Amino acid sequence: HWIQLPNSVLAARRQAKLEALEQERASTLPKDHKVILVPADPHYSPTEEDLWPVFTHTVHQCLVKFPEAHRAVSVAIAHLRDEHRGWRNPFPAKFEMPSAPKTNK
Repeated sequence: HWIQLPNSVLAARRQAKLEALEQERASTLPKDHKVILVPADPHYSPTEEDLWPVFTHTVHQCLVKFPEAHRAVSVAIAHLRDEHRGWRNPFPAKFEMPSAPKTNK
């Protein structure tokens, strides 16, 4: 026999497990553990492919506090995904190496 638990019970269990894992990870760190920030190239700019997962995760984390909005967004995303299933980019990226530049010798 199977029993379907309410989402609130599952969320509480998931949160408790995540907290336990975080405490376990923190306990393995040395007592003098520090996070050291290293200066990066000031001209570095992440690509759009690098940023979209971060944006998506951030939006979902913000919407979790508003269940109706989160549900509406999730439904809209599912609808959009289903609507475009099988769609292919008409202008795919070209990954071939460019030919060597011509020089006058």
